[in-house]
Amino acid sequence: MSTYKQIKNLKQAVGQMLAERSETRDSDITLMIYIWCKHYPQAVDDRERIYIGDLYELPREDNIKRVRAYWQNTKKMYLPTKWAVAKARKINEDEWRVAMGYPINQTASVSKPSWTPPSEIKQPTFKVISRNYDIK
Repeated sequence: MSTYKQIKNLKQAVGQMLAERSETRDSDITLMIYIWCKHYPQAVDDRERIYIGDLYELPREDNIKRVRAYWQNTKKMYLPTKWAVAKARKINEDEWRVAMGYPINQTASVSKPSWTPPSEIKQPTFKVISRNYDIK
């Protein structure tokens, strides 16, 4: 299988696992175990053991971690369920609060709290006017 297909398959497998099993969002090792057991059952025996030689055929934890980071940091999907984990991964607190169903911190105590994460708030745009100056 080509490297491109391996990466695409891993990206899909990680996204699927993060969507299905919320406990995989907080631990890269748990995510790796679920990926190996579900998507590479031929490498896991009936007693949930993996033989050293099979490690060459399995996706490594660091690759799984990179794909998980893509889903959580770039796509802002499948965020960790524990704030301590989100904080350690430097995920914006308001983004995390909205994903978990809480209002953003600034408006949590007001009568009409906001559930719009900072990344979705449209910033005003300014038009830059260029002037041509002849400097001699």
